[in-house]
Amino acid sequence: MVTVDPSRRRVLARSSFEGAQLVGTAKAGREIVLLLASGGLGRLGVVDERGAVRSVALEVPVGVQPREATFARPGLAVDPVLRRAFVVPSAGPVAEVALDTLAVAYHELNAPASRVIAAFRPAVRAKELPVTTRTAEWLGNGKLVVSGIGGSAGPEQPGGLALIDTGTWSIQTLEGGTDSFAVSEGRIVATGPRAGLAVFDRDGRLLYRRFAGRRSRVEMIHRGRVYVHVGGERDMRALELVSGNDVGRRALPLPRLLLEISG
Repeated sequence: MVTVDPSRRRVLARSSFEGAQLVGTAKAGREIVLLLASGGLGRLGVVDERGAVRSVALEVPVGVQPREATFARPGLAVDPVLRRAFVVPSAGPVAEVALDTLAVAYHELNAPASRVIAAFRPAVRAKELPVTTRTAEWLGNGKLVVSGIGGSAGPEQPGGLALIDTGTWSIQTLEGGTDSFAVSEGRIVATGPRAGLAVFDRDGRLLYRRFAGRRSRVEMIHRGRVYVHVGGERDMRALELVSGNDVGRRALPLPRLLLEISG
């Protein structure tokens, strides 16, 4: 890894993670949090603005899992206020890491196994390992939202959508058929192969649903509008984030904005 000062065009530091594979990143103020895979387990790294690296080993499956013949990519999220990182696997306890001390705690979730956290045993497809992924994001008020891909019927099955309360370490399954989400203006916008588009508030209450039974994909959320591509349609739909009402259509591809690349 190379840390660069772009204004001075100088290399500040070089770091090597020999034998490790980068799986995920997250911001923590002026630091970058890295999730690495090494020997089938995880390692969490914290990189400061000078390029100095601190890291700690995790007892969480990350990367190639030979016994299950899968590739595990857990979710990574950061609480910027209490300065803690969370690594959320598809099965087993959630790892909580204090970013200042790198102390690690593991938490079992207080709920029956759900589609979001269940152990998956997908069938192996020729020439490629099935991937079990989780995406996690910090919502504030002690809560994480989690979704992903991986299921017993195959690697492309949706993992569902759930909220994790880090105060009680309980899990609330919101939706079974989603595999991705985005968070904007206090709303969780979830999509999936047959779930259409479902929008929840931060407490997990369903606000509205569109395109039920159809594959949907959020392309962008910007200035109170959701741009979503619905399977079988040539153009994208533009919806009001608050109400879900149609406000127009937009041809693909949509211009991409580069946001929060510094600071």
